[in-house]
Amino acid sequence: MIFWRFIFVLSALNGFLAVLLGAAGSHILASRMIEGGPALFSLASQYHMWHSLVLLALSLFSLNRTACRDTLPRISTLFFLLGIILFSGNLYFRSFTEVYSLSFLIPVGGTFLMAGWLMLALSVVCIGKAPAGEI
Repeated sequence: MIFWRFIFVLSALNGFLAVLLGAAGSHILASRMIEGGPALFSLASQYHMWHSLVLLALSLFSLNRTACRDTLPRISTLFFLLGIILFSGNLYFRSFTEVYSLSFLIPVGGTFLMAGWLMLALSVVCIGKAPAGEI
């Protein structure tokens, strides 16, 4: 229960950060970006926001789950968090420089985001197999 409350707060803060960075990227930071940087920054902000909303939904959905039904949603949450950091975080940085040695982490982050969606789907399948009255 404490874990999911923490994820709820973390997802709300992530949503705040996505809006803040999106606004800063559009108004304050755009002049400092490389050519094509604003598009990368916008993409990072969009993925950041969408996956913050998924974390919020996961936390609300999972607040009352039992421990045995909690593993897949927790893995999904971890994958989404890693994906946001690696994908969106690196795209944010990549929008400011053409030479960026950690750019290889962008597709790794995207893979984590996709894996998060798969774990989320599997957790729903797992819940579908729960005995009546357990949901």
